Amino acid sequence: MVIVSRTMRHHLAVLALLACAAPAALRAQSLPVGDPLEDYVRVLSDAGRAGPGSFVIRPLGLDSALASVGADSTHPWRERVRLRSLARYGSLTAGLADPEMHLFENTAYPWGTDDGAVWAGKGATIEWTAGGFVRWGPLTLQLRPSLIWDQNAAFPLAAVNKSRRSIYGNPWHPQPGLANSIDLPQRFGPDPFWTLDAGQSSIRADWHWASAGFGTENLWWGPGIRNAILMSNNAPGFPHAFVATNRPVDIGFARFEAQWIWGRLQQSKYFDTTDTLTRRFVTGAVFDIQPKALPGLYLGATRLFYENIPDGGLGTKEYFLVFEGMFKANLATPSDPSGNDRRDQILSVFARWALPAGGFEAYVEWARNDHSWNLRDFLMEPEHSQGYTVGFQKVNALGGGRLLRINGELTHLEKDLTQVLRATPSFYAHTRVLQGFTQDGQVVGAGVGPGGDEQYLGADLFARWGRAGIFLQRVVNDNDAAYVWSLAHACDFYCHDVSLTLGGSALVFRGSFDLGASLAYTKELNRDLQQGNDVRNLNLRMTARWHVP
Repeated sequence: MVIVSRTMRHHLAVLALLACAAPAALRAQSLPVGDPLEDYVRVLSDAGRAGPGSFVIRPLGLDSALASVGADSTHPWRERVRLRSLARYGSLTAGLADPEMHLFENTAYPWGTDDGAVWAGKGATIEWTAGGFVRWGPLTLQLRPSLIWDQNAAFPLAAVNKSRRSIYGNPWHPQPGLANSIDLPQRFGPDPFWTLDAGQSSIRADWHWASAGFGTENLWWGPGIRNAILMSNNAPGFPHAFVATNRPVDIGFARFEAQWIWGRLQQSKYFDTTDTLTRRFVTGAVFDIQPKALPGLYLGATRLFYENIPDGGLGTKEYFLVFEGMFKANLATPSDPSGNDRRDQILSVFARWALPAGGFEAYVEWARNDHSWNLRDFLMEPEHSQGYTVGFQKVNALGGGRLLRINGELTHLEKDLTQVLRATPSFYAHTRVLQGFTQDGQVVGAGVGPGGDEQYLGADLFARWGRAGIFLQRVVNDNDAAYVWSLAHACDFYCHDVSLTLGGSALVFRGSFDLGASLAYTKELNRDLQQGNDVRNLNLRMTARWHVP
């Protein structure tokens, strides 16, 4: 079976037309979210070996990332980051993106997060990416699609007890006592399949400090390294238009960055058996400021809305929802006294403080998944529908120019105790926008998903030959569903679905190739909320990247 992303042809057609409309491209290539170089530049920045950066609005520009490490000729990967191929024809610049291949293997069930368009099912999954960019004057065209084959082998599924829903769909949202719905399939059908995705492609125009354009790139908003609550690379990138700053802007007392997007989300083929309300609109904005009086401190906020697209299309107001009032009381009408609109809103505030002198950074993101009625309501129950991520990163210099990074992060997205007294939504799921905040069957935000929690601790060694690391991870899978299920089935406190993982990884440089591998062993306790249903999975990932000479 072949699955081509439903809007893939439209994406490429738009990009091609824009490319023909003007000679293509500036601000060079972007550095894809999750690229090893992106992580490395952040480590160098924390160690005081690269220029400062907020790392809270991504993707980064590849040129700016390379320039930030250019002043240090002693960092471990100094030879590797110089491997770039550019061709110049007068004022036109072109280059190839490094071709990559990724192999994923799961022995028992689907496992994996933050891998973009990939859905790593049971068995083997292979992804190929390639492309390039062209730049002329203020314009940059970048094409970097992905081709993916998924073996999608069979494994036991939880029963879906909802009419008109696919047998492969999510069994927990909705269920009696948990009304929120989400397009988060357990399995993508019964057969192997191919996917062609537009991937990390975009066209943009830069003018002074501002940019505007259209793309399908993955976005990342917030300071988290493992999880970002609103925007991450956990799902395929969705088609979106954007306006943004292309560098920090000096506003006197601080420097300022921002991005504002409008996009469309796609439903998976394994959500339901009807074709109603399949189109969704998403808009959101993020900004951060960097006070000059407190170097290394970045303060910011995000706000995002998603909704069904009605048959008559969207009104002008929908494109400016980020400026809507913050309280439900502002939305109340005689016909809707509770102020419940047809949209879902998520907002967050965050902070990141990097202290290069100590090789240390700490960060936090706090989010709300529901409006407060008014200020009084917020002050009484600020924890209502909250979620948060807290984390740190410590970088130590070792002999031989090596760097040791230790990173810890905790993400909490399950419901709080206010659910006892008032309706509380699960993150990314909704009662009216039935597919929730997903793109093609994967959560756009944090990979832990609705009702999820994660604790992570890892260490990585960076040296001239590459990187090696080890990590421990504990994930609680959809605790919102677990409590409802346990009460309905007299399962007491033994039914929490918890995954415990030990893993290791390595990235080795050999000539013009980067060769990587990781191995993770997971024991999932009470899989599918079934007491004693403990399942073991081995996840293998291998990567090969060719720096085109």
